[in-house]
Amino acid sequence: MSQTNPAGSSAPPADQVLPPPHRAGGLLSALNLPRGREGWLGLLRANGLIIFFALLIVVFSLIKPEFASMANLRNILQSASVMGILAVGQTLVVLTGGFDLGVARMAATAGMIVLLAASGGPLVAVVATAALACLVGLVNGLLVAKGKVAPFVVTLGMYTILGSVTLLVNNGGSINDTTTWLRGLTSFSLFTLSGSTYWFFGVAILFQLILSHTRYGRSLYAVGGNHEAARLAGIRADRVVVSAYVLCALLAGLAGILLTSRLHMASPVALPGVELDAMAAVIIGGTRMSGGFGSIWRTVVGVLVLYSLTSGLVLLGVAAYWQGILKGAVIIVAVFVDVIFNRKRR
Repeated sequence: MSQTNPAGSSAPPADQVLPPPHRAGGLLSALNLPRGREGWLGLLRANGLIIFFALLIVVFSLIKPEFASMANLRNILQSASVMGILAVGQTLVVLTGGFDLGVARMAATAGMIVLLAASGGPLVAVVATAALACLVGLVNGLLVAKGKVAPFVVTLGMYTILGSVTLLVNNGGSINDTTTWLRGLTSFSLFTLSGSTYWFFGVAILFQLILSHTRYGRSLYAVGGNHEAARLAGIRADRVVVSAYVLCALLAGLAGILLTSRLHMASPVALPGVELDAMAAVIIGGTRMSGGFGSIWRTVVGVLVLYSLTSGLVLLGVAAYWQGILKGAVIIVAVFVDVIFNRKRR
């Protein structure tokens, strides 16, 4: 016999009051653990990167206890800071379905420019560097969004141009840093962590918040997921793409300034190959190359995975040639696992 609520009664039906069967009692329910094969696969899919990173730390710490020393962990974070900022900017571009091969060259150029303009004071130096970065990002973005030129072609061309610009700036020579204000950007430390580490985490937190809690962040995901659908929904898709390249270039400029501050010099050949490391961190973090899926915090973990792996291999005495092979294998496995999981999801 069915039971109905009296008219005007606010009490919900009984089937809405009682908890669903799968939530009623049991250790798995209390711990909120997954049930069945699909549940565990879902847990692995969502947290596989964290699990892998934790295993990496544990294994290296057991084999080489000095890996877990505070000095080594501090060194990993400081070494990862510049590339980490590049990877944050790269994530923004990859979310739109593109990528930027010139981020490391942009950082090297920014380091040269900020020192050349440093005599005019911090405001002049920073504005000049930011203006150049904006120009580079704007050119990249317009050619990709409006000119419909492939991101690989555009950013490879910009990579080549910036590589020559850094050499022309000082006739191929390095520039020594003699400015107090520039050194002060990274010379501070707090709780034993260096200033550049705080810059890295600050940038990562800021852009994670932007992606998660702003309309602009949602637009980045929408454009990367389906450019035409986003445009039809009223999103200015081309403008979003251009802005992603501009922000990527600006973050590369910031990374170059911080590197110069930390090393007390700028070199036209700084950061060789780091643009590929930044892309690797984004891929390991699970951001899809086709766009529309990814996050900054996962990219940060990807950065830490790469630098922890490098640190551990160095402590184990593994030759540099083998380190490249192992890092490449990690990237391939990360992409393969992502493809398999997403194929199962579809």
